[in-house]
Amino acid sequence: NARRVGDMLLNELKPLEEHSHVKEVRGQGMVFGIEFKKPVVDEMMRRLRQRGVLVASASDKILFFSPPLSLSEREAKIGARIIREACSES
Repeated sequence: NARRVGDMLLNELKPLEEHSHVKEVRGQGMVFGIEFKKPVVDEMMRRLRQRGVLVASASDKILFFSPPLSLSEREAKIGARIIREACSES
């Protein structure tokens, strides 16, 4: 189940690569990273925290997050939508 949700979440986030400021979206299982072309991670973390999504940084250009293994498909879609919206504000 976690594998299926992880694959679905990665598919929901991959379109972020079409944004001019996103370099790459990657993930394996329930571990994900979004790499930006510029150091915008602090701002992205602030935006996501305001929306109730907790993430971490792997560098000033890489946003890192690992949702719980019990994450449902519905919760994954909501989280992906929030992340896409926050990224679209840049």
